[in-house]
Amino acid sequence: MNTTWILTTLLILALFAWHLSYTAARLHRLHTRAEGALAALDAYLIRRAEAATTLANSGLLDPASSLILASASAEATHSDHSLLTLDWAEGQLALRELTETALTVALRETLPTATPTNSNSPDDPIAHTIATHRRVQLARQFYNDTVSDVRRLRHTPLVRMAHLAGHATTPRPIEFDDDLTAPPT
Repeated sequence: MNTTWILTTLLILALFAWHLSYTAARLHRLHTRAEGALAALDAYLIRRAEAATTLANSGLLDPASSLILASASAEATHSDHSLLTLDWAEGQLALRELTETALTVALRETLPTATPTNSNSPDDPIAHTIATHRRVQLARQFYNDTVSDVRRLRHTPLVRMAHLAGHATTPRPIEFDDDLTAPPT
């Protein structure tokens, strides 16, 4: 009877250790996925700004719209802050979010005034800008979904009590206006 209790206790401890290890590995994978999604979002934001610059310089917009779009895209392109190097506690992320919102607003105001081209080529600046903007929307949604998964797992009692997250910072969702169909406010 004594041996049975010892074996049962060892089995329970082994299962608990396995569960801790599994949860820690899962949390690490989620953090890694969030970092990858953030890098992808940053790359798509840069591509969107470059596509907007190309559209502004294409001659398909009236001069005023072209200037508005060129200004917003230049600010987004030359932003000193990559999403990967931002100090979120210092408010740098909020500045980047405002910059990206300004570019979305500029796109929303200028795209309806663009002279449509009759080509279906991939080099069409309007189609390219809309496609890169859609990729930004998807990348931001994917990143925010991943952040939600990380935060949900980090707030479970087991992860908090066992300190499985270590000193890793909790990722924060990125919020900016990315809707081209919303009416300007």
